[in-house]
Amino acid sequence: MEIVIKSGAVKKRKFRLYTNNAKEIEYLSRRYRISPEKLVREALMGNKIKEDPGKELEELNDEINALLQQMFRLESEWAGLRYRAYLYIKENRSYAISLAGSLAKNRHLRNLLNMAPSHRDISELVDKYLWM
Repeated sequence: MEIVIKSGAVKKRKFRLYTNNAKEIEYLSRRYRISPEKLVREALMGNKIKEDPGKELEELNDEINALLQQMFRLESEWAGLRYRAYLYIKENRSYAISLAGSLAKNRHLRNLLNMAPSHRDISELVDKYLWM
């Protein structure tokens, strides 16, 4: 639907109004018993309810502050876990060193007694911890 409005003595302005908007205007004018012309005039003049952006900003700031507090709390928990994991890695490495020494002694004794070598799976595990 197109609307032609005179904007001066000679000038005319043409506006295109989409069908869903026209239907909505007709529906609102019937529902609230307001003439469609008045409804369109009020819509064009911009008589809208102005919302206070301050409330929305305060809510967003509160939400951001809550998320920051939660992030700091989680970061402090994560730091403790990371340090404990570091200590466990160091402890496992020291155990691997001592186990590597025991495996070397065992290999030497097996060579002296002409026995078959064994514990290959354990030596692979020790290598994993030694070269991490």
